[in-house]
Amino acid sequence: MWVPDWLQTLRALRPTHVMQALPTGSPLLLLNPRDLRRADPAPLPRVRVPARFLLEPLLRAARDADALLGLSPLGVGPGPGVGRFAGALMAAAEEVGFGAPLFMATPPLHAPASGEPGDRLRDEIQRYLDAGFTEIVLAAVAGPSVASLESLDVALDTVRERELPLTLAAATADDAALLLETLVSGGLEPDLVALGSASGAGALGAAGIELPLVEARSGIQGVDLSAPIAAVAGEISDSSDAASQARAEALVYAEAFQMLGAEPFRGSAARAMRALAERPGY
Repeated sequence: MWVPDWLQTLRALRPTHVMQALPTGSPLLLLNPRDLRRADPAPLPRVRVPARFLLEPLLRAARDADALLGLSPLGVGPGPGVGRFAGALMAAAEEVGFGAPLFMATPPLHAPASGEPGDRLRDEIQRYLDAGFTEIVLAAVAGPSVASLESLDVALDTVRERELPLTLAAATADDAALLLETLVSGGLEPDLVALGSASGAGALGAAGIELPLVEARSGIQGVDLSAPIAAVAGEISDSSDAASQARAEALVYAEAFQMLGAEPFRGSAARAMRALAERPGY
């Protein structure tokens, strides 16, 4: 099948590990969100998906709003669920005819505890990469116990080698501060610091701050839409009955389309694709 030059350019931006994870011949533009952030100045929205069957309405909403989107599994451990989520996303994208760029982020992964080697997290990250994830999210928890730079170097070696974006997630700026300081001292500064509260965020001096707000604010490079999606989905799971699933799909589509169809998200996919096709190496 003939593919226009501009689309070939976009497909060539897919990381090598993504190409190995995608089904043969898949056109899915599963990209590095660092490229998407460079291509379009609008905040990059993301959603942690409460159940795999909700991938379709989320992707339909992003398709209909012509919006970029990042998706992440909710409550998935490092076992087989990683591959099941990735496979479900790829199948859902094909089902709805999703042709825009998107990214797949890990759930927050626990940093090594004080004194713990980095091998456990390194292996966990590799499982996500094998499934095609394109952003690594590292969780910072409250308390003074923080991984050493040596263990973080081991854990994040593949992330640095593949030039993947790293997001540091924490409830508050205080929770993030110590781990952020360790990462920065080792040349592992995250692309984003995702906080649950804006309190104290300015003191971090991080490259980008992401807050779980639907409204975009100046200087925020990402917006987490997980809370409103979870609120409309309610207590729903892949094992729920068909009627409950159908209702949840309709509610999730309506909520996601309302958010993604508003400025500055609406049209961000077309803007990013145009920029990446014209200046793929910038």
